[in-house]
Amino acid sequence: MSKRPSIAELRAPFVGRWRIVEADCYDRDYLDLAGEACLIVPPEGRGEMSFGALIAGLDFSFAPGALFFDWHGADELDESAGEGVMELTGEGKAEIELGYSYGDAAVPQAIKMLEP
Repeated sequence: MSKRPSIAELRAPFVGRWRIVEADCYDRDYLDLAGEACLIVPPEGRGEMSFGALIAGLDFSFAPGALFFDWHGADELDESAGEGVMELTGEGKAEIELGYSYGDAAVPQAIKMLEP
């Protein structure tokens, strides 16, 4: 019987700052509207995501190769929420499927940033 991975082991490949470099329905100028578009996964606790006019806190759950999250925040100063999944697509690359509670969706691509 194989040992189940711990939450820390499942989380480890995602820990860091991920730069959102493109999205299926947003152009580069919009992504970086209020600063560098990114998703941050700390070693413990909640994360954060920002792109365009959206700033949100993230609550995580993990599976092998996937990070699931619920997000809550503000988009153009309006309360906004939804859920998403981030899947690793290669060394230092990930795809994020992002859903809004009112029905919209986006699929951003991200690259893991090297820590200074």
